[in-house]
Amino acid sequence: MGKFDLDVSATDTVAFQPVTIEVNLGATALTPKIGWLWGYSSGGFFGGIDLGLQIPMSPSSKVTTTADPALQALPEYQELLDSVKDAERILGETTIPVVGLIRLGYLF
Repeated sequence: MGKFDLDVSATDTVAFQPVTIEVNLGATALTPKIGWLWGYSSGGFFGGIDLGLQIPMSPSSKVTTTADPALQALPEYQELLDSVKDAERILGETTIPVVGLIRLGYLF
């Protein structure tokens, strides 16, 4: 289990005014892994490789904008907001593969 925090933003011009929409995405992630570890049972150097997944669970987000309420009613603003929320939804629900190609260490 772990947590991740991601910021997504978009800037565009709505009614000749620059508008920025920011989304802070946070989620708990389940990260199962399987791999191979080799070394000496008495200690010393060891190495390994592993494969896994980062599976987001219970994502939450906070949306902030620089647009005033009059601009927020315009269709152009709603399109920008929808595109940011789509990116947030995709990032918050997508399982990501995790690959550890080289793992090196030393056991005492």
